[in-house]
Amino acid sequence: MSDKLQGGVIAGATSLSLTHVMRLSADSTEQTGKVAADMTLSYLRQGGVRVAVAASNLAAVNSAFSAGGVKEIDATNMPGLYRVDWPDAAFAAGADHVTLGIKIGSDFVSYERIPITSNVIQTGDAFARQGAPAGASISADIAAVKSDSAAIKAKTDNLPAAPADESLIIAATNAINSKLGNPAGASVSADIAAVKSDTGSTSTTVAAINAKTTNLPAAPAAVTDIPSANANADALLDRAAGVETGLTLRQFARLASAALFGKVSGLPGSPKFRDHADSKDRISATTDTDGNRSSVTTDAT
Repeated sequence: MSDKLQGGVIAGATSLSLTHVMRLSADSTEQTGKVAADMTLSYLRQGGVRVAVAASNLAAVNSAFSAGGVKEIDATNMPGLYRVDWPDAAFAAGADHVTLGIKIGSDFVSYERIPITSNVIQTGDAFARQGAPAGASISADIAAVKSDSAAIKAKTDNLPAAPADESLIIAATNAINSKLGNPAGASVSADIAAVKSDTGSTSTTVAAINAKTTNLPAAPAAVTDIPSANANADALLDRAAGVETGLTLRQFARLASAALFGKVSGLPGSPKFRDHADSKDRISATTDTDGNRSSVTTDAT
């Protein structure tokens, strides 16, 4: 199911099971022991109306997907956590988000707003796709290409928008050849000198362009070979030891997001910081009464 969630739900995702925490409204403790008959399930898509979902009991926590199926995860070790199988229609394309609702008489009503996205998860090794840079880095290679192309552009900016057609050049050459037998000037040599005088400035320009392009490779890279901005960004986010040994920038961002913006439970003593989608514990710690951490377990996946 890892290809269905990416900061939300991929539009058109099917057979999607999510977990939800239910708490008693009286004291906010975790609610346990509830079954389908105790629950009212609903969803609301952007711009739509409430859609009721018929709840049914799943045989086991890992049972096959069944729309409307519910199951308590583990009343002892994960109290208050329930699996709910939401209908495929809730995540169909055509809306930016859907709100999922679970109502139990003695509990706070659980609402969760889920983004519906068209983003596609990248697969494969980004480094293998882009290849090793020819210079010190990919940025250096791009800068070198930009410098070379700027030099060529500077030499071609003054060319006419519509250069002469090849047939006109051939006709002009034939006309010159016809003149060789009967020079228009004092002699053929004089005519050649006149032609040379007329084309001298063009030859100088061509020579200058050649001097600027001599060092270009015989087969320059195609535009499609240059990594996109997203490919470069993903390469940076997943660079090994990008923050410190064993920690990429993407993993750091996930942990920092949980610590700064995620839900927190277990304070004091055993704080747990949830991820942005409230689907897992990103940080689990053990602290004393002063808040000093004696152990920390993280999940940046």
